[in-house]
Amino acid sequence: MRTDQESTSLRHRLNFEFNEEDPVARSKNFLLTDVIPAIRNGSRVNIYGHTDEMGRANLELSMKRADQVMEMMKQELSARGVRNVKFTSNAVGQDEPLFDNDTPEGRMYNRTVVIDIIP
Repeated sequence: MRTDQESTSLRHRLNFEFNEEDPVARSKNFLLTDVIPAIRNGSRVNIYGHTDEMGRANLELSMKRADQVMEMMKQELSARGVRNVKFTSNAVGQDEPLFDNDTPEGRMYNRTVVIDIIP
């Protein structure tokens, strides 16, 4: 039987600067203390890499970011003994902006990796 808390999915976001390719370096402490402890055996974790519309190769960059986060999380979960977690990572690039790309603030918030945890 699951409690209401256990059946609630969680969403986390990692934001980073223009041309910053390593989302794990800036957010490692947050991932280790807030995100990873929320993942239980049997959970599903969906990771989406987004970018703003600036620069080139945005789809590849967003996939690289999502994969880096996924690999770090897999390694840490394995070290903590958390098993049977199903991961997916997807590159969204600039095709599905979360905010308006016409403003600096919108572009900043579009440079993100979204992590959905479904118990």
